[in-house]
Amino acid sequence: MVMKSGVAQEHIRSALRAELQRNFGRIGEIEQGLGRAEGYLGKFCRGEISIPMDVLLKSIELLGADPGQFFCQALGTPVESSAYLRELM
Repeated sequence: MVMKSGVAQEHIRSALRAELQRNFGRIGEIEQGLGRAEGYLGKFCRGEISIPMDVLLKSIELLGADPGQFFCQALGTPVESSAYLRELM
């Protein structure tokens, strides 16, 4: 099942928001690990900005989540191609 890019992005934002809520006390640490300003990930989750795929992947890893499982859960299907993910973002 292939989703339209906007729908997939919203699912990814929602999944990242859920991960951030589970790791609420670490958000500043994660943003610092990304070399980004405070509030960066919140802006992405609210749809105010987009972020590069490498930053999204690093965010997921810093949160302690497995990227494959994260995208499978977010998109409801296994994601086998990083090219597909880049197309969505």
